[in-house]
This record gives sequence, C-alpha cells and structure tokens, in this order.
Amino acid sequence: MKKHISLTMQRGIHNIRGYFHPKMLASYFTLKGKPLPENHTPKQVAVYDFYDIEIDAVMGRYLFHLVKDLLALGYAPIYTEHFKFLASFHKKRYKRKLLELPLYTTQPNKNPSCKFVYITDHPDKSPNNAELIIRINYEHRRAKKDTELEFPFFAHPQVSMSKDYPPQPDIASKRGIKLLFAGNTRTKQYTKGKVKKHFQMIPRNEVLDLVKSHLTDINTKEVTCAQDLQNPSKHIFHCVESSRYRIPADQWIPTLQQADFFLCCPGVAMPLCHNLIESLATGTIPILEYGHFVNPHLVNRVNCLSFHDRPSLVRAINLAATMPESAVLTMRENVIAYYKKYCTEGRFAERMLTTGKEKKVTLLLNAYRVPRPAPKDISENTPLSSNVASPYVTPA
Repeated sequence: MKKHISLTMQRGIHNIRGYFHPKMLASYFTLKGKPLPENHTPKQVAVYDFYDIEIDAVMGRYLFHLVKDLLALGYAPIYTEHFKFLASFHKKRYKRKLLELPLYTTQPNKNPSCKFVYITDHPDKSPNNAELIIRINYEHRRAKKDTELEFPFFAHPQVSMSKDYPPQPDIASKRGIKLLFAGNTRTKQYTKGKVKKHFQMIPRNEVLDLVKSHLTDINTKEVTCAQDLQNPSKHIFHCVESSRYRIPADQWIPTLQQADFFLCCPGVAMPLCHNLIESLATGTIPILEYGHFVNPHLVNRVNCLSFHDRPSLVRAINLAATMPESAVLTMRENVIAYYKKYCTEGRFAERMLTTGKEKKVTLLLNAYRVPRPAPKDISENTPLSSNVASPYVTPA
C-alpha cells in the first residue's frame, strides 16, 4: 500500500515539475520537430508512441533495448512528440544513449506514409496502416497466450554500445582463467534482496562465500588490480569484487573472454543480470541457478552448468575445475551457438514481427520479475535432448 502511494506521488510530481524544469523543457523543444527527411526515407520505421512514464523505468533500459533491437533489423525510430516522453531524454541514463542513434519525431496521430511498426502503451490506439501493433504491458506477470511475448534480458547498454560488442570469440583458444566472477557485492543489497525470499534462490554473497570456502584460499584469487588478471595464475577462481577493484568498461569484454566459466550470481531484486548475456556472447560458460529464466532455457552440461542448491553448486564448481579442455571447447561452441541463434541484436525483434497472427502483439516488460519453477529438463540428472551437441557428462 505504501509503495503504491509512493509511486503515485512520484508520478504526480514528475507530471507537474516537467512543465517548469528548464532542462526538461530544453530537452522537449530540442527533440521535437525532427521529421523523417523527405529525400532519405528509411524503408522500415518504428513509431514509438508512449503515454506512461513507466517506460522510463530502470533508467530507460527497456526503451533502449527495444529501440536498438528493432534498429538492428533496419527499423528507424520515430518518437511521438509527447512532452513527458521527450522531456526525460536528458535525465535517464540509458534513454540518453538513444541520442547517439538515428532519431526522428512526429506529431501525435500523424503516422508515416511508408510501412511502419507501431509500439505503444496506450490501451486501444491502433493505426489502420500499421503493419504490426506492439502493445506494451507493464504488469508483473508471465505470458498467457501466443500473442504475448516476455521481454528478454540483453547485454548492458554500456556494453552493447562499446567497440568490442558484439565480440568475436575464438572457440579454440586456450584461456588463462578457469572460473571468474566480477561484480558488486555490497552486503546490504545482496543479502537482503528479494532473491532469497521471492525467488527461493541463493543470494549473490552466499554463492560467493560457498564457492570460496569450498575452493579455499589456495585456489581463490581475490583480484585487487588489473595486474592480478593479466599475470598467469594457477588459481581456479578469480573473484573481482568491485569494492576491491572495478574492471574498466573498455576492458570488460576482453576480460570476460579470458575465462572458461563465469559465475553468474543473481542480482538484487531478481535473478537475471546483464552479465549472463555478455557471458554467452563471449563463449564463457555460465554457472547459474536461473537458466530457466531465459527463452529457450539453458541446458545443464550443454550450454551452462546449473545448480539448484548448495550441494549442486559445489558439484558444478568441481566439474568446472576438472573438466577436460576438449569438453570445455565443446561447451563453448554450444554457448556461442545459443547466443547467435537467440541473443544477437535483432533476434527478439524477429520474434515480435512474426508472432502476431492478427498483426497485434502484447509485450510484457516485467515478466522477468515473476518467479517460475525450474523445469525438469534442465536438472542435472535428466537425459539430454538428441538435437543438441554431445556434452561432457561426469557422474554426479
């Protein structure tokens, strides 16, 4: 109840102050009036017509990923000139990154004459000449029918805009780090979040503590500087906690590509983290508890090592530490194949464009926040499907 009242107050304040805030006014008047050039009209365009400020959630990441994924298929973005929408471009970190991409605007209810995809959070607006209508839904729920799609996770906006992305990993190369973790480990955030209570998963700090205690100090390297990652080491586990050392943004992908395995610990309020997608992109095999939160599910010992409790986490770590190089290469190949088929930019947009039988699709932006039971087909003892590459299997 308190949270609902707080959100309502925030929206009310946002709606009022925008009309008086100098930077928001400047953002609106700078961006409005940027029509498609008459002499260079893109073959495909996407019209973004948003009315709810919730599209700006998580600093504009939803919008950034949606625009960038459709842009990968050639759909140039056209934003409807609603004040609240254009005025927040300057203040939302990842929405602001869209200014580095093609940007056009149009007046409300004035759609382009060429073919276009129409994306909106309005409950009933449906332009007759749109080739597809994508209706944004902000509810925290899973898909219930074929015309509903759950919005996936992508590489972090900062990573996806870097010169190293997408990476071109060498499948056959020998890597210097066996198992890597890198990220934030603030105790207050990662031990008292929703992951344990809401999702019944092991919180990040508990995962790290268990791995360190199992491997002991002899096999664990606490990274405190760049040199700790560059010098050859016999340690099994390299742990890069941002409180000790933060990997520079331009070194993140190159560093991730040095590892055979990446320990994908959960986030604060939900299991999924961007580093899972980045791990798949680099061919670094993820070790995780939430392989069923991506679509299609990751498969244990094929394109990930999965666990569901503390004993199975220990078994996954043992398997990673002792796996023969030939088996690592096979799994790496599977990981890269999964990424290319399902996670490269434009893949999700392709699904959206081909899902709506009646040219209408509902996109659930917050489905990833909903708990889901792990299916039997990703448990460590279930036989693998015959249509996947032969994995390395060792007795549990």
